[in-house]
Amino acid sequence: MELNTYNKDHFTIGMGLRQKYCLSNPFFYGYVNVCRIIISEILKLTIERGGLLMAEVNPFIKDAVVQFQTGALSLKQIEAIFNVLPFDIDFIDVNDRFKWFSNKPNREHARSTSQLQDTLQQLHPGTAAARAQAVIDSFKKGEKQHVEIPLNVDGKLIDINYYAVRDNKGQYLGTIEYTGTINHLKELIDQGAWKQDATTGASKDGETHSSEKGDAVSGASRNEKAHSEKKSDATTGPSRLSMKDDRWIP
Repeated sequence: MELNTYNKDHFTIGMGLRQKYCLSNPFFYGYVNVCRIIISEILKLTIERGGLLMAEVNPFIKDAVVQFQTGALSLKQIEAIFNVLPFDIDFIDVNDRFKWFSNKPNREHARSTSQLQDTLQQLHPGTAAARAQAVIDSFKKGEKQHVEIPLNVDGKLIDINYYAVRDNKGQYLGTIEYTGTINHLKELIDQGAWKQDATTGASKDGETHSSEKGDAVSGASRNEKAHSEKKSDATTGPSRLSMKDDRWIP
C-alpha cells in the first residue's frame, strides 16, 4: 500500500499534486515524510507514557490539611496519630463493608488491605459474624449507640467496643470497632494507683486531720461534699449502670 503524503492542513495530497510539486521539488516529498515520522514517534511515545503524563497533569493533593471543629491536622499527622494509638480501630461503612483500619504494630485483630471491601461474614469468623451483624443492625435502627464486649483470652483481658458513627443530624454513617487489652490497667488498679487523692497525693483513708475540718467558706467537710455530690449524681446525673450503653458478653 502506497504511503500517503500530507500537506500542512493534514489533508492527503493527491497523486496529481504530488507529481506536480514533489517531482518538481524533490526536497518537498522528503520534508513532509520526515515530519510525518517525527509526529508518529511523538504519538507513540505519548501513548506509551500515557499513564505517567496523565498523573503529571491531573489534579492531586499534596500536604493537605483537614480542618476539624476543634483544630487542624495534616494527613500525615492524622495517619501517624492513628498508628500510635494503643488499640485497634476498624471502620465498617453504612453498607456493612470493611473500609479502613488503623495500622498500629501488633494488632489484636490482624488486618490487611486485601480485606478492604469485605463483608462482615468475610471479616468475622463463625458465629461472630452474626453477633456483629446484630450489633450493627441495632445501631441502624437507633436502638443502641454502643456495645461493649469484655473477653478473657488465655489471661489476656480484651475489651472490644462497637460505636455507632453518626453525622450531626443523627444519620448513621457506619460503625467503629475498638479493640484493646487492659491487663496493664488491672495491674494499676491492683497496685492501688487510683487510691490516692488527685490533689494532695494522700489516700482517701489517710487524709490529714485538717482535711476533715470544715471548709473555711461553707463549713462543709470533704466527706460531706462527697456525700452531697453522690446524692446529686444518684438523682440527676447518669450512673454507669444507667447509661444506654450495653455491656454485651457473647
